[in-house]
Amino acid sequence: MTDLPDRLIAALTRRRASGSVVDPAAAGEEAARLLGEWSVERAVIADDPVLDDLGLADRLREAGIEVLGWPTDRAMPELLGLEGPAATCGITVPVAAAAERGTLALAAIAGQGRSIDAASACHLAVLPVARLREGLGEALASICGSAGA
Repeated sequence: MTDLPDRLIAALTRRRASGSVVDPAAAGEEAARLLGEWSVERAVIADDPVLDDLGLADRLREAGIEVLGWPTDRAMPELLGLEGPAATCGITVPVAAAAERGTLALAAIAGQGRSIDAASACHLAVLPVARLREGLGEALASICGSAGA
């Protein structure tokens, strides 16, 4: 049986997205490589301790990418690439994910606006493997803290 990360990546691929398993020590480097490959000039990142622990913002800045935290003082047209750099990437940390369908659950809370992924030309989700579940019901239950949801 394929493990959950492999199943998630397969489901993402079916949905015309992509994913990879990365050692946390290499996450910042991999994010910088991907954003460079995607010709990203600006990243809007969620205010999340996972990203802080990975040193993601610092690594992106070292790679020459402008890093904005959420909420940002930039107007939505600029974040959509209608003003300034056209290639903006939203970087989020899902609160949970379902492997079977490649579903990522994002929170709309202070510092992690729901528009981070929608307002950008591309989206990079950094998912701790502990937040990955088999199905959507299990993923939602892990968010709600109940076993029967």
